[in-house]
Amino acid sequence: MTQARVMMQARVITQARTQIWVLAVTAVLAVTAAKVQLMGRLDSSKGDRGSQTLEWAIIAGIVCGLALVVALKVTNAVNTHAAQIK
Repeated sequence: MTQARVMMQARVITQARTQIWVLAVTAVLAVTAAKVQLMGRLDSSKGDRGSQTLEWAIIAGIVCGLALVVALKVTNAVNTHAAQIK
Protein backbone atom coordinates (compact mmCIF):
# COMPACT_ATOMS: atom_id res chain seq x y z
CA MET A 1 0.00 0.00 0.00
CA THR A 2 1.38 3.38 -0.94
CA GLN A 3 1.97 6.14 1.53
CA ALA A 4 -0.51 8.41 -0.29
CA ARG A 5 -3.25 5.79 0.06
CA VAL A 6 -2.50 5.36 3.77
CA MET A 7 -2.65 9.13 4.26
CA MET A 8 -5.97 9.31 2.40
CA GLN A 9 -7.42 6.54 4.55
CA ALA A 10 -6.26 8.29 7.71
CA ARG A 11 -7.82 11.56 6.51
CA VAL A 12 -11.15 9.89 5.71
CA ILE A 13 -11.26 8.14 9.08
CA THR A 14 -10.38 11.37 10.89
CA GLN A 15 -13.10 13.29 9.05
CA ALA A 16 -15.66 10.61 9.84
CA ARG A 17 -14.75 10.60 13.52
CA THR A 18 -14.94 14.39 13.60
CA GLN A 19 -18.41 14.34 12.06
CA ILE A 20 -19.57 11.78 14.59
CA TRP A 21 -18.23 13.89 17.46
CA VAL A 22 -19.91 17.01 16.10
CA LEU A 23 -23.18 15.13 15.81
CA ALA A 24 -22.85 13.76 19.34
CA VAL A 25 -22.09 17.20 20.80
CA THR A 26 -25.03 18.70 18.91
CA ALA A 27 -27.34 16.02 20.27
CA VAL A 28 -26.11 16.60 23.82
CA LEU A 29 -26.59 20.35 23.47
CA ALA A 30 -30.11 19.88 22.08
CA VAL A 31 -31.07 17.55 24.92
CA THR A 32 -29.56 19.90 27.49
CA ALA A 33 -31.41 22.90 26.05
CA ALA A 34 -34.67 20.97 26.01
CA LYS A 35 -34.13 19.88 29.60
CA VAL A 36 -33.47 23.45 30.73
CA GLN A 37 -36.61 24.65 28.99
CA LEU A 38 -38.67 21.86 30.48
CA MET A 39 -37.33 22.50 33.97
CA GLY A 40 -38.10 26.20 33.61
CA ARG A 41 -41.63 25.44 32.53
CA LEU A 42 -42.10 22.95 35.35
CA ASP A 43 -40.92 25.53 37.88
CA SER A 44 -43.38 28.07 36.54
CA SER A 45 -46.17 28.92 38.92
CA LYS A 46 -48.80 29.19 36.18
CA GLY A 47 -51.20 26.26 35.95
CA ASP A 48 -51.72 26.39 32.16
CA ARG A 49 -48.09 25.56 31.43
CA GLY A 50 -48.62 21.80 31.72
CA SER A 51 -49.72 21.35 28.12
CA GLN A 52 -46.79 23.43 26.86
CA THR A 53 -44.40 21.32 28.93
CA LEU A 54 -45.83 18.17 27.42
CA GLU A 55 -45.45 19.65 23.94
CA TRP A 56 -41.80 20.49 24.61
CA ALA A 57 -41.20 17.01 26.01
CA ILE A 58 -42.60 15.49 22.83
CA ILE A 59 -40.53 17.83 20.66
CA ALA A 60 -37.39 17.00 22.66
CA GLY A 61 -38.11 13.28 22.23
CA ILE A 62 -38.52 13.70 18.48
CA VAL A 63 -35.27 15.71 18.23
CA CYS A 64 -33.39 13.05 20.21
CA GLY A 65 -34.84 10.33 17.99
CA LEU A 66 -33.81 12.19 14.85
CA ALA A 67 -30.31 12.73 16.24
CA LEU A 68 -30.06 9.01 16.91
CA VAL A 69 -31.18 8.16 13.38
CA VAL A 70 -28.64 10.57 11.88
CA ALA A 71 -25.88 9.16 14.11
CA LEU A 72 -26.72 5.62 13.00
CA LYS A 73 -26.75 6.65 9.32
CA VAL A 74 -23.37 8.40 9.67
CA THR A 75 -21.89 5.43 11.50
CA ASN A 76 -23.15 3.01 8.87
CA ALA A 77 -21.80 5.21 6.07
CA VAL A 78 -18.40 5.46 7.76
CA ASN A 79 -18.23 1.70 8.30
CA THR A 80 -19.27 1.04 4.69
CA HIS A 81 -16.67 3.40 3.30
CA ALA A 82 -14.00 2.10 5.66
CA ALA A 83 -14.69 -1.43 4.42
CA GLN A 84 -14.42 -0.24 0.81
CA ILE A 85 -11.09 1.45 1.49
CA LYS A 86 -9.59 -1.70 2.96
